[in-house]
Amino acid sequence: MRIVVVGLGRVGYNISKALSEEGHDVIIIDKDAEVLKVAAANLDVMTVVGNGASARTLETVDIKAVDIILAVTENDELNMIACMTAKQCGVPMTVARIRNSDYTSSHPYLLSYSSYGIDLIINPEHLAAQEIFRLIEIPMATDMEYFYEGKLSLIGLKVIQEMAIAGQKIADLSLDRFTIVAVSRGEKALIPRGDTCLLPNDKILLLGETTGFQHLNGLIKKKTPVFRRVVIAGGGLIAQYLVRLLLQKKKIPEIIV
Repeated sequence: MRIVVVGLGRVGYNISKALSEEGHDVIIIDKDAEVLKVAAANLDVMTVVGNGASARTLETVDIKAVDIILAVTENDELNMIACMTAKQCGVPMTVARIRNSDYTSSHPYLLSYSSYGIDLIINPEHLAAQEIFRLIEIPMATDMEYFYEGKLSLIGLKVIQEMAIAGQKIADLSLDRFTIVAVSRGEKALIPRGDTCLLPNDKILLLGETTGFQHLNGLIKKKTPVFRRVVIAGGGLIAQYLVRLLLQKKKIPEIIV
């Protein structure tokens, strides 16, 4: 695929690196010629010095042949305009990085603004805050992915001897909110059935409603600590999003930032 990345900060560099390693044709646009030289020397990419929100700049990369544009600069407004301009030029898929919650609604980690020419909005800071909150909400979880605007979750757990589910058949478990969709045992991947017995060191994947998180702690019989005071070092966007999540869902009496 032919992919344009607007903005060569940390996010833009890592995205470009991953995409180029997968064999995609990556073009990076940034105003800073020096950082583009570093990227060109270390990555298999094409670089263009210019304003990624400018139609004139986009035309220099043959924008009509581009499959996806990823606007991931530190400037939300520039990212939005870059996607709008690219969509008007005929780019099928546009993705904008937007960090300011004023531009998003109740789901800042994944939104659709297609009416503005933006197919997908991503918010890395909110995703990071959610991952931290996940560690607080379900300490035993090893993986977590969100689907359908966060309404469904795929959660990974490693079975240990102390869990109530260890040694139990799936048919005997009370899984009201979650379904076990996969079991990994050593090097083998098992399709779970009712008579599948969960053993210590098994890794399981559960799919279910995000609002049912609290039921998991009861299922695995691991006592969840009660937090009375949380201290957060730093007051950036990640900290702000994390505070909101803690206030909304954990109701912690005291949060110090």
